[in-house]
Amino acid sequence: MKRNNLHKSCLDCGLRNHTIFCEIRDHDAYNLNTGKIRYHYKKGEIIFHEGSIPSGLWVVESGKVKIYKSSGQGQDQITRMTGPGDVIGYKALLRSSGYAVSAEVLEDASLCYIPKDLFYEMMKHNTSIYQELTKVMSMEISQKEQQMTSMAYKPVKARLAEIILLIKEKYGFEADNKTIRLSLSRIDLSNLVGTATETLIRNLAILKEEHLIELHGKKITILDQQGLMQAALLK
Repeated sequence: MKRNNLHKSCLDCGLRNHTIFCEIRDHDAYNLNTGKIRYHYKKGEIIFHEGSIPSGLWVVESGKVKIYKSSGQGQDQITRMTGPGDVIGYKALLRSSGYAVSAEVLEDASLCYIPKDLFYEMMKHNTSIYQELTKVMSMEISQKEQQMTSMAYKPVKARLAEIILLIKEKYGFEADNKTIRLSLSRIDLSNLVGTATETLIRNLAILKEEHLIELHGKKITILDQQGLMQAALLK
């Protein structure tokens, strides 16, 4: 991690419209701009560890970050995948407790750090921040419920197909309009699906044999999105 001295103004940042600060007033945007700190992280670096105490919150400006919980048995459970505009670390900050999860950079990322005093002061004068946070929390709860239902009732192949579609929805395609814009290790993908790495690899091979996907190292190319939806038991 290193502090990024190339200051990008919140006042004319197009990404702000996709964050919890989308409705704040201009003078609050100015205060946010002067009080935030930008950091750059390399792939594999940890932003915060489970159990550590937050002193602010983070907004992803660029790159991709995974949120995960350690099982204590050498396998992590990925609870959330984030990208530009997403806020992370806010739950622990709001409840004044240690982080229940850890955050690790999947691809080189820049993040804006907002100290808690500044954040609390902004919330006093901007009810829109509460409203936007409520939307974020509601969406996370909905996604978690969907994930729990899939884990309980769907076989591994269907869960894998669903996760691939969800990742595509989150990060989109590359220029070829079929390769997902994310490099994900087999271990991370197995943690998302909730299965052993060996089982994941077998089911990836099945989806490939059915001509639903192609694999290029850590990249996944979707060949048949409708077929993948059927495999995910979504149709």
